[in-house]
Amino acid sequence: MQPALPIAPEDRIEAMDVLRGFALLGILLVNVLFFCAPAQETIMKPWRETTDPWLLGLVFWLVQGKFYCLFSFLFGAGFSVQTSRLEARGARTGSIYTRRQLVLLGIGLLHGVLLWMGDILAAYALAGLLLLAFRKRQPRTLLIWAAVLLALATLVWALFWVAILVAQTVPAAAQEMHRAAQAQAAEMARKSAEALRAYGQGPYVLLFQVRLKELATNYGMTLAILPQILAMFLLGAWAGRTGILGDPAGHRRLLRRVAAWGFLVALPLSAGCAWVFGKGFPGPANPGAMLAFALLTCATPGLSLAYAAGLVLLLQKAGAGAFLRRLASPGRMALSNYLGQSVVMTTMFYFYGFGLYGRVPLPAAYGLALVLFALQVLASRAWLTRFSMGPAEWLWRRLTYGHAPAFRKAVR
Repeated sequence: MQPALPIAPEDRIEAMDVLRGFALLGILLVNVLFFCAPAQETIMKPWRETTDPWLLGLVFWLVQGKFYCLFSFLFGAGFSVQTSRLEARGARTGSIYTRRQLVLLGIGLLHGVLLWMGDILAAYALAGLLLLAFRKRQPRTLLIWAAVLLALATLVWALFWVAILVAQTVPAAAQEMHRAAQAQAAEMARKSAEALRAYGQGPYVLLFQVRLKELATNYGMTLAILPQILAMFLLGAWAGRTGILGDPAGHRRLLRRVAAWGFLVALPLSAGCAWVFGKGFPGPANPGAMLAFALLTCATPGLSLAYAAGLVLLLQKAGAGAFLRRLASPGRMALSNYLGQSVVMTTMFYFYGFGLYGRVPLPAAYGLALVLFALQVLASRAWLTRFSMGPAEWLWRRLTYGHAPAFRKAVR
């Protein structure tokens, strides 16, 4: 039995690294809404009532939700590649992968508790453990399970919408919903003021308390999209198992069909849902958003897959491919860059850094985010000329495999 080792740089799949880099950009474009101001004033507020409705409308349409789905897809694809290579070496795949996920869980919890409330790593780590149950399944079975999960999640949200419509026909229930909407608005205003004090003024004890409450809420809300995440995991595992990302030229027809269906169906559907969300966050004041949520359960993965298929197809083009390959370096260091984004953005906006929280117009905050990502692209490329992986990736592998992988590249 050969020793269990992390994937060597020369064995990496270029398309996956490019897609990870692209997903990093998308994740940052969503997270900046939470970094720069209270979520109650950005992503949870009716975007038509904000000072930048066009910008928030575009984010809801093209970005929101699409990139955690893309990351989930890549997570599943990585699972398939990693487990197949471990099995080829005769390694104890189940125990190694479980340890890998538990280490990621620890990193995610530390990230959420000590740095930023919007952590997604812990959810990926726990959901990723469920993938072990599908390790030996046939590719067709993975597709069936993904479809079932998305269908069930869509049905649940649709039933919530129907329940609200029925309740509105009952006078007593309608009055109760009206009171609930007023209470929801008051609670959102209270949480917005609390966040402005905690993150914009401090002290750190208050910030820490508020962050823990928001982190618990974030993890709780993640449960609502867990079926969607797991479905994307399974679709990614299917793609990894069938070799689509490793051999895009041999699957060009399938990639074109995925891109076409995603852009022709999911793109306009997402636009309609974004318009509904412009009236407000899902709740008693905007019951239509429940139906939009149900539709987005399938539309969001569809558009995410269209993004992935389109980028992989563009990678085969000489000019566009050369440009897109610049995303491979930050993609190879995705964990380090994701954590780095939290470090830089919290320092930029929170009171213990530059104190810009709630004071910067949204377009300016997006400008800062784009500058940060451009610097990450340059820094990642420079880093990887000297090192084989990012520092967070090195720690993750060190704790997973029980020995230190090669970090600094040999000088020739």
